[in-house]
Amino acid sequence: MFYIWPYDIIHSMKRNYDLAKKNSARASRKLRGRYTAAAVFLMLVMSAAGCSKTSNEKETTTEVAASSEAESIPDTEEQQTPPDSSVLKDNEVGTKVDSEGFTILDDYVIVKGDNVNVRVKPNTEADIYLVLQSGVDLHRTGEKDGWTRVKLNGSSFYVSSNYVEVTEINWKQNEKRSENSKVIFIDPSKQITADTETEQTAPGSSTTKARMSAANIGVSTGNFEYDITLSLAQKLKAILETRGYTVKLSRDTSSVSISNRERALLADAESADVYLKLQAGSASEDVKGLMGFIVTANNDNNGDDYNRSYELCKKVLDGAATETGTGKRGIVETDKLTTLNYCNMPSAVINVGFLSNKEDDIRLSKEEYIGKLAEGIANGIDEYYGTVRTLEDNTTNQQETATEQSNTDDSQNDAGNQDGSDDSQGDAGNQDGSDGSQDDANGQDDSDETQNDASDQGETDGSQDDMSDQE
Repeated sequence: MFYIWPYDIIHSMKRNYDLAKKNSARASRKLRGRYTAAAVFLMLVMSAAGCSKTSNEKETTTEVAASSEAESIPDTEEQQTPPDSSVLKDNEVGTKVDSEGFTILDDYVIVKGDNVNVRVKPNTEADIYLVLQSGVDLHRTGEKDGWTRVKLNGSSFYVSSNYVEVTEINWKQNEKRSENSKVIFIDPSKQITADTETEQTAPGSSTTKARMSAANIGVSTGNFEYDITLSLAQKLKAILETRGYTVKLSRDTSSVSISNRERALLADAESADVYLKLQAGSASEDVKGLMGFIVTANNDNNGDDYNRSYELCKKVLDGAATETGTGKRGIVETDKLTTLNYCNMPSAVINVGFLSNKEDDIRLSKEEYIGKLAEGIANGIDEYYGTVRTLEDNTTNQQETATEQSNTDDSQNDAGNQDGSDDSQGDAGNQDGSDGSQDDANGQDDSDETQNDASDQGETDGSQDDMSDQE
């Protein structure tokens, strides 16, 4: 039998109470910890959500601003394309304005004053590209505020509208002119720095010469040969291009280093139809005037082009002399000039004057004279191609005539009229003989001119040798 004392009961009750209190406190702490962790987690979530919202609001604001800026740009600035004059209809020319504010035009104007400046920009402070003389035709592409825009060498330049007027040239002839275009290679002689290194004077030759001799200097003006020849070449190029030719220059600045041989090779690389070197020589002080140089008929490299080279040189000298009134000293045939020896096309060196002569030196210092010289050389090139076409036509006609006569022989032989045919052919043979005698007479005329040239050469033999070294 067990007995439980009151003390034991009381002690047991107290222990149970303490244990329950302890467990309750532990549970309370654990619950508070859970609440605290949940609260911290909730705060972090809310904080992250707030940051994200702020970021989104900023991004949205930026996008709206960018969108508003884009919408503020007029559509015409984004989408408008300047009209292309090459596709304008006839009734649209003169009514459209391009992005530079020029009224688009497609016609020709003619220079109506001497020493007219062609500038790189439409203002009087802009650099001068070249100076033109009266009578030069220019392709007009636009007009604005007293300035006429013209196309030269594939680029746009500007002339005061006061010095040009519309000419009646039909610009649609460009199509015809481009079909018949010849490539003219112009070589303005010399450069600022002479090149004493040597090169062969001809392919396979053991003879060498300086790659480029020093430029001659005007005895009175002090002008340099390389400046004179470049100015002349640029004016000549502008004139020839208005006449439908394609023109290539060996240089468009004097700060180059291109040898005589390399200049001829450049002409060949450009598939040039003819090569013209422009130079201003130096000799004794009394030697003056125009003079030409070509290879001899026996030249191993391009003697086959002798006849055409002679014709080219003669026509150019004649044109220059007629336009300027300057005397001619004739044509020198030589195989000492490197450029001519390396040319694979009709070629000539045109000496436009002697800087060692006071009169020539002063002439070549005047823009008006240079303009006339360029015009005369261009006229000579025109005459050369007119002569070449005539020669080609005559050759074709002779071949066609010979073919027709051959066909006539065959038909007459078939008809059994051999006697009559022989008589008629004999007459035809006499006609051929007559033609041949006429050709001989023409040859005598050329011979006389050559002799005249040779008589002139007697005055310049010394200068000829010197100039061969100056090349």
